[in-house]
Amino acid sequence: MLILFAFCILFSSCTQMVSAPQTEYVFGTVCTLNFFDDGTESLYEECFLELRGIDDKFSVNKEYSEISLVNKNAGLKKVSVSREVFEVLELSKMIAEKTDMAFNPVLGSLIKLWAIGTERQRVPEIEEIESARQHCNPDSLVLQNDDGIFYAELTDSKTQIDLGAIVKGYAADRIVKILEKRNVKKAVIDLGGNIYVFGQKDRQNNKWKVGIKNPLNQDSEPVKIVSLDYGSVVTSGNYERFFVENGIRYHHIIDGKTGSPAESNLASVSVIYKESVFCDALATAFFVAGVDADFERKLGLQDVQLVFVKKDGSVVER
Repeated sequence: MLILFAFCILFSSCTQMVSAPQTEYVFGTVCTLNFFDDGTESLYEECFLELRGIDDKFSVNKEYSEISLVNKNAGLKKVSVSREVFEVLELSKMIAEKTDMAFNPVLGSLIKLWAIGTERQRVPEIEEIESARQHCNPDSLVLQNDDGIFYAELTDSKTQIDLGAIVKGYAADRIVKILEKRNVKKAVIDLGGNIYVFGQKDRQNNKWKVGIKNPLNQDSEPVKIVSLDYGSVVTSGNYERFFVENGIRYHHIIDGKTGSPAESNLASVSVIYKESVFCDALATAFFVAGVDADFERKLGLQDVQLVFVKKDGSVVER
């Protein structure tokens, strides 16, 4: 069993690889691609070039990214963006509406305030949280398509975009499109724990097996092994990035309604679906909203699988 971040991928012993998996650090995490028999140097380079390009457009940690430029011009003017950024922003706004903002693409001011996972992480004052929370309305993000020229604008000068809860899912789907175009037979994409399994695993048509990590004991056996022909598995959990202060654990998944780390009695949520972009966004949304949310229905998505692990270790599936 090979443990890969939030998941473990279970391979049969007969799997043969012509080219070894390739790994790079992108999106602030370790990304590993395994294309098995079709794993040529040129294909790996093409796919990592795609990942680096997406990171360059979307990262809030890069001053020259399109998202950073929109953020810098908040309250000042609209900014010309690529079709790619426009479409992800458009999708993000739609998901925010359908999830009652449990997924929210404009939590940047709160995320920066808490700074969880950085050297600046701290528990902000209540007044600071309340102030930042007032500037997290997705309606402040205005998108315009002017005959194929795309613009994004933040009408509130203190609103900031952060797409960290969706961009890796989008990137995984982009890699799948490249693999389909190149007629790749099978692959495993691991973008920092965002998993996508692609193609026919073996000649016996066995399904891929993806193990969902136990958030309460990461060294133990998976809480669930998911079998699927192809598709994505994405987990959001309180064990990924956090700090402890005065005996209280503060994780990185912020609830925009409270301005603080989400309190839904969950340790993790895993979403299994054919489109990783929805897995990524919904994993965050369900973690914020809890077990009873029905976001997949509101989004009109069919065949979504959900695995909730509560803080007491109990597992709920649907």
